Amino acid sequence: MWRKAVFLPIFLWNWVVLQSQNLPDFKVIFEDEYAEAEAFFKENSVTINYLCEKFGADKKLSCAIVFPERVRYSAIRNYAENLSLEVLYVEYGSAIDFSVGPFQMKPSFAEKVEKIIAVNSLLSAKYAALLPVETSETDIRQKRIERLGKLSTQLLYLFAFQEITAARFNLTDLLKIELVRFFASAYNFSFEATKAEILKAQNFSFFPYGSAYLGEQYRYVDVAEYYYRRL
Repeated sequence: MWRKAVFLPIFLWNWVVLQSQNLPDFKVIFEDEYAEAEAFFKENSVTINYLCEKFGADKKLSCAIVFPERVRYSAIRNYAENLSLEVLYVEYGSAIDFSVGPFQMKPSFAEKVEKIIAVNSLLSAKYAALLPVETSETDIRQKRIERLGKLSTQLLYLFAFQEITAARFNLTDLLKIELVRFFASAYNFSFEATKAEILKAQNFSFFPYGSAYLGEQYRYVDVAEYYYRRL
């Protein structure tokens, strides 16, 4: 009796929040995929909590940024792309670029983050685990793929990306939800783009199948905001 009495107001509150923000109900739209994504973050909460605390990252913000990637994640596709990267990326370099790992990061994204870290003494000390120590380009790419295959190091790339993006733009005037949407857009679109371009990219409805798909799609940043509001 007590539980029912409490559940109804919470349910209504969530409904009112979503309606007021005009957000689609992604938990219903992507039912199975959404449930799998939620389960991933719950199953890996110990690692996520530990690293967020160790590196001073905002857990809710960090998880919301990459949650859409988990919704469209495919373990079978990821495994196949890993095999392709092992053979092609390691051999030929940045001409071969795939999304890979738990948060579907591209090697090109990792390279850009590493280059910025390398020339910043504070970041290079904090994120030393992401910096190549190998001398051969082939070995550097091989180790990069290995890092991208692990949750722990993808989290470090995610944290570093947030620090780099925050330092590059003046985001102090943004409300928390606006910050979620800005970081999600920068992550999905490009953190090297201008602030105006990142804000414009928030309106792109290319989720989850990409820009070539002609059917109904959604905005990546809406999925990120939806999840953030439910945390």
